[in-house]
Amino acid sequence: DYLIVLGAGLSGDKVTPLLASRIDKAIEFYNSQKEKGVKPPKIIMSGGQGPDEIVSEAFAMKNYALEMKIPEEDILIEDKSTNTEENLKFSTDLIKKDSDKNNPEVLFFTTNYHVLRAGILAKSLGFNYNGLGSKTKFYYYVSAIIREYIGIIYLNLNQNILFAILIGILSFLNYTLWD
Repeated sequence: DYLIVLGAGLSGDKVTPLLASRIDKAIEFYNSQKEKGVKPPKIIMSGGQGPDEIVSEAFAMKNYALEMKIPEEDILIEDKSTNTEENLKFSTDLIKKDSDKNNPEVLFFTTNYHVLRAGILAKSLGFNYNGLGSKTKFYYYVSAIIREYIGIIYLNLNQNILFAILIGILSFLNYTLWD
């Protein structure tokens, strides 16, 4: 019923190639639904305006989708978010206002390396959303995976700290009891 495209920065008032690939993936899914003869989902362009951006990410994303021949009535914009959590929360608020269904089906679109963390975050917020990822250039992939790994650790920071302390205590006990 709804496709949420997560923002990813701009170049001036235009989407970057990374962000364009996210939008393209959502448009590909949108068109596949149209080709099946079912009502295509609405696409939510989600992203606020950073201090270094001249327009909101959502505004630039909408313009890109319009250039790709997506009808304006099928595009919603969420232009207040500053991170993935806010993308999901604020887009969900839009869905609740727009949808006549109690439980609409929702997919989010991001880059392939970000799907896992965004999915974990969606589930932790109580949203039953699935994600689809667009391809990433290889030269960017390694640093992105490291950043996502750190992000996943941060999502469960308290549990990870407790686990590290427990391992430390057990290691210390093992060392002192067996030596």
